[in-house]
Amino acid sequence: MHVEVTARLQEHRYTSRDYLGYVSRRNDFMQMVPHSRAALRRGGILWRLAYDGLQYDAENRARAGPSEYAMQLGHVEVLGAASAEEEWYEDHITEEEEGCLIGKYLICTRESASGVKQVAELSWWPKEGVWGAGRLGAGGYWTTEAEVWYKERLQLIHEDKAAPLSQTQWRDKLRKNAVIGKKVAGGLERLSANLLR
Repeated sequence: MHVEVTARLQEHRYTSRDYLGYVSRRNDFMQMVPHSRAALRRGGILWRLAYDGLQYDAENRARAGPSEYAMQLGHVEVLGAASAEEEWYEDHITEEEEGCLIGKYLICTRESASGVKQVAELSWWPKEGVWGAGRLGAGGYWTTEAEVWYKERLQLIHEDKAAPLSQTQWRDKLRKNAVIGKKVAGGLERLSANLLR
């Protein structure tokens, strides 16, 4: 299955209908591409999106091991070598496939005087690196706090109150969540200390 990039005009107004189109593309990718299971190994936001895309089959796919398809087509990551003749492989997803998982859109922002089109990227979810750099993604584990954030974002999307963001916007948004989270944690710490006195 070839991963197609979705394009939108800059003035496009995103709705939950756009999100459902993304979910359909993501689920098709996860269910039809054998090496897509690599997203489950990555942890963090990619794990969560892959889990949704595989629905009830996530556990079986995670345990299945590297796909023959991936080894034939080169969608693998070399993990190490047991000997000079034997290497250990694992499935790998490409940057384009990550784009499919996070709901990436290409937006033609403008055309230069020489005719070169400038393109921006927006996505429903942050890239793995942006997620991992934030407090919610620290350590690569999916926490209760991350799940609450994820479900709140889904709710906003379904109410047409959230749209795709650029990776810079994602970075800023996740930093704000980190600051708010630290304030809440600090407040809870102070309240707990007062209760123990």
